[in-house]
Amino acid sequence: MATSAWLSVASAQTADVADTDAAPEHQAIASIVAAAEAYVRRAHADSPGLSVEVRQPDPRLRLAECPLELDAQAAPGSAVIGRATIVVRCDSDKPWRLHLMAEISLEAQIWVLSRDVKRDELLTRDLLTKQKMTLGRGMSPHRRVGSLIEQPELRMGQAFTRSASAGEPLGDRLLKPRELVGRNAQVRIRRIGSGLAVEASGVALDGGAMGDRVRVRSLSSGRTIEALVADQDLVEVSQ
Repeated sequence: MATSAWLSVASAQTADVADTDAAPEHQAIASIVAAAEAYVRRAHADSPGLSVEVRQPDPRLRLAECPLELDAQAAPGSAVIGRATIVVRCDSDKPWRLHLMAEISLEAQIWVLSRDVKRDELLTRDLLTKQKMTLGRGMSPHRRVGSLIEQPELRMGQAFTRSASAGEPLGDRLLKPRELVGRNAQVRIRRIGSGLAVEASGVALDGGAMGDRVRVRSLSSGRTIEALVADQDLVEVSQ
């Protein structure tokens, strides 16, 4: 049956299709749609400029009236802006659940790039500006740039994963931690133990950012060890 909603029932309960109006023992379609819309509005804190359009299921759909409050959640992996799938379900002794499509758009002031950037360029404050955009309406920025970054000051100094154009939203897929240790670069190996720190020289066999575990070859012993990246060209080993 062609419809904008998909139905799966968690028990032997089935959905009857009839041409007559819903009987009192059937869940009102309007209440199911309202539950989906209410969930979206709560998820976005009913932000100014929020627009929610839940696609109506087949009006002939018949589901058992739910004696409990309907539960609504985004389907796993669903977008939160743009085209989303909302699952409304009844957890009574006659359970059912219904997947509804929703179009969600939101007007928001977001951080965007003030100019073009190149891959591996580092994020600095002058690269960002705020811009009012409508997110959604068939286009979800997160599919390309990831989740939008609301506190870019926490990402300063990180590197861009690819080239990006001016006006592109700043998302977490655009950034990666800055590499502090380069592959085949000479590094300092700091051994920490018993309140003492001893340093030696080595060569990094892997590149890594802060907190990454990398392999390092000691120049004095020739041994390969694992160490944590602690700073620019510095790794640490606990004893």
